[in-house]
Amino acid sequence: MGGGGGGQCCFLLQTMTECSVPGVRSALRFLPMKKILMWTVVIVGVLFITKFANDVAQDVRPHGATFRMTKQKVVTCSSSEVTLSGPEGPTTLRIDNSWPSCNTFEANTYYDLWLARGGTTGFITMEKSPWWRTAM
Repeated sequence: MGGGGGGQCCFLLQTMTECSVPGVRSALRFLPMKKILMWTVVIVGVLFITKFANDVAQDVRPHGATFRMTKQKVVTCSSSEVTLSGPEGPTTLRIDNSWPSCNTFEANTYYDLWLARGGTTGFITMEKSPWWRTAM
């Protein structure tokens, strides 16, 4: 076990300078660099996948929509105005005839709305807010 005899795996029992097994010293010298390279490749790969996933649009903007309001609850509704309550506080909008009837909106339900700007706010489309957005 002791000496630097050939054929023994000595890197666990002796220091690297005392090891006489051919190739072990040179392999051990590059092991930390291989680990650093491996972790660098993994981190760059994760960053690339994250950038790619963020660039792929999850919410495709409907034709004609100029802005979106997320996590909105309808507080009051009439034929000319709607009051929404969301993360930024209550918002009152003058609406046009493109909006659905007031009974379309369920009580205590959050919606993501695609809307169009103008003299009055145009309605493009809506969907119920996903659970992960309403849970926050």
